[in-house]
Amino acid sequence: MTAKSGKNLDTITKSVQENLNKIADWCNLWGFKISLNKTVAVIFSQRRIPDIGLSIDNKNSSGDEIANVNFFYNIAHVEASAYAH
Repeated sequence: MTAKSGKNLDTITKSVQENLNKIADWCNLWGFKISLNKTVAVIFSQRRIPDIGLSIDNKNSSGDEIANVNFFYNIAHVEASAYAH
């Protein structure tokens, strides 16, 4: 797990990507495989956040970037939908 907080999304993304690169290098060195189909970036923000483009070894198993989940935005949407019914 890697985590970073701050207000500048570009700076946060760069720092997290550097950490992911170090983790991937360590895993490759010691023969570990990361389950990329189960890897997701969770973003805690009240704003809608665009795809931030994180990757491990520049891709996941389908050749795409790591999926993003905006936690607070999604929870607020689910909560609003629940109260609407």
